[in-house]
Amino acid sequence: HYIEPSDTLNLTSMVYFSKFHRNWFKLKDVEDDTTKVSLSNAIAAGGSHLDVLKGNEAGTLNYRNNNRNYQQFGVQTAANVKFNIGTIEHDLTAGVRLHNDHVHRNQQNESFVQDNNGFITDHTNSAPGSGGRREQETEALSLWVEDKIDFGKLTVIPGIRFEHLDMDYTEASKGADHSGSMDAYAGGVGALYELTETTTLFAGVHKGISTPRPKAYLTGGIEEEESISTEVGFRYNTQDGALFVESTYFYTELDDLIVIDNIGGTGSGDTENAGNIVSHGLEFTLQYDVGIANNKSYNNPYYIVATLTNAEFDGDSSSEDSESNF
Repeated sequence: HYIEPSDTLNLTSMVYFSKFHRNWFKLKDVEDDTTKVSLSNAIAAGGSHLDVLKGNEAGTLNYRNNNRNYQQFGVQTAANVKFNIGTIEHDLTAGVRLHNDHVHRNQQNESFVQDNNGFITDHTNSAPGSGGRREQETEALSLWVEDKIDFGKLTVIPGIRFEHLDMDYTEASKGADHSGSMDAYAGGVGALYELTETTTLFAGVHKGISTPRPKAYLTGGIEEEESISTEVGFRYNTQDGALFVESTYFYTELDDLIVIDNIGGTGSGDTENAGNIVSHGLEFTLQYDVGIANNKSYNNPYYIVATLTNAEFDGDSSSEDSESNF
């Protein structure tokens, strides 16, 4: 709903729900007469396991149905009020959100036995959950406030966001049952200054967060990823809108970069805090509208966009996982 009790106050609320099911069937590992190895090792090491993959030797191909359900729902409401304190104009927004998201995996193993000619001679379909039965759930409370303060030529926009997350993780096949909570903050301030009617200067410093999923946080000790982003630049726009130029310098520091599992090695690695990153560079945009510039009845805009980026990873990974790319 959208409610506007007055010209200076409005309230907006929404309820949302989403559900998604996914099941992908993949080859997990390979067996010869004596041993079982992962798919990547069978390809890399060669020998009898690679011959099984090629269908030139008897063995067993072990597959997995990665059967998973994802669901999220919540309710959010926000209020916006405009008011003046003396000659200073305020445009204040505050909101709250209650959110729940849930992941349930009920994976199932299947095996195919082949002879030395590559013909499938037997098939075993294990029970649902044989490949792992796991549930992860997060309930989150979010609170935020932002104010757009207009001093005339100068506009300042401070804001802050608070997140409280209650997390649960269970894995029936391993008898695992964990729960816990975490708090996280994000926020920053931006500023715009109208140098002339056609030129605006802007700058901002903001903190960002990315929280780990329940299993990684509760059993792996993974910390939230944090970033500090700084930018400064200018915009030039002719009054008729024919020419627009923008240039921005940005500098971003990321701490405890979160890298999810299934990256590197056999894809069975754990989520990890990979380390810290510094990324900085320059963005440039030029737009010119031939139609407007020549007083035509049509628009004919052309764009040039370029970005120069330098990023450095410090290599100080906290991971002890031998499969990790980091």
